[in-house]
Amino acid sequence: MSIAPAALTALLRTGCGTPPAADPGPAPSPAPTQAELPTAPPTDPPTDPPTQAYMEPPDPETAPPAPETLPPPQTLPAEETDPSAQAETETLPPVVDAPDRPMELNIEPGIWIATGGPDGDRYFDFSSGTFLYQDSGTGLGFTVEMGEDPGHLLFHFGDTENNTPAAIYWDSAKSFVLEWKDGSTERLTWWRDETMADFTFYSNEKLCEMALGYYEMRTGYRPARAAAEMDENGAIAIQLYDDLGDHISTADWYTVDRFTATGEDLMGNAIDLKTAPLG
Repeated sequence: MSIAPAALTALLRTGCGTPPAADPGPAPSPAPTQAELPTAPPTDPPTDPPTQAYMEPPDPETAPPAPETLPPPQTLPAEETDPSAQAETETLPPVVDAPDRPMELNIEPGIWIATGGPDGDRYFDFSSGTFLYQDSGTGLGFTVEMGEDPGHLLFHFGDTENNTPAAIYWDSAKSFVLEWKDGSTERLTWWRDETMADFTFYSNEKLCEMALGYYEMRTGYRPARAAAEMDENGAIAIQLYDDLGDHISTADWYTVDRFTATGEDLMGNAIDLKTAPLG
């Protein structure tokens, strides 16, 4: 290891540890002056980094809406990288070669629950082309095709002459939002892998009938009316009541699951509306 002349001079002047008893020898040469020190070769002045070129933004009038992307996965060491990690972050579902699947739409077959629409929740089966409302249990057949670009769909509800356009925004492989022509939106979330023929649920109207029968079975009295609505958790809240003109007399409140018809009454007692007499 080389020692700079100035540092060597300082070391000789101050010493390091206990100096030897022998003659230190000739005096060290004087340190070179600043003018005698070698100078570093001149360096080129820094240059500005090259300007990065950016693509022109797409035309919002013609470009399809960009799907929301998921957060990037944590980077693993090269030797430990999971090859499936990237696939899990894709926002569009993979294409699956299923005969009943509308391949050009790339929508997963099965039951999709649509929430947030003006007419309440409803259920879509894109393979059979059927949808049903949670409120009434009724619905329509439909077909759907690609619109002018991949970001737009064209629905035909009940009749091929009925053209209802909608923009589609993918959240993930099993969740997307439809924005209808009137500005209303619905979020569709994949529920389970079955067809509408095998799918069962209890509509609000059916649950009201079952609740009246259940209350009569338990108490011997049948309220005149029942009304149902969905709460913030997706359960069905049913009010059993009589309209007395100047006020409403509520007999009970039932909160039940729309797929099992089980839940609890106002006092927290477990109930199963399926045990009520039919008719």
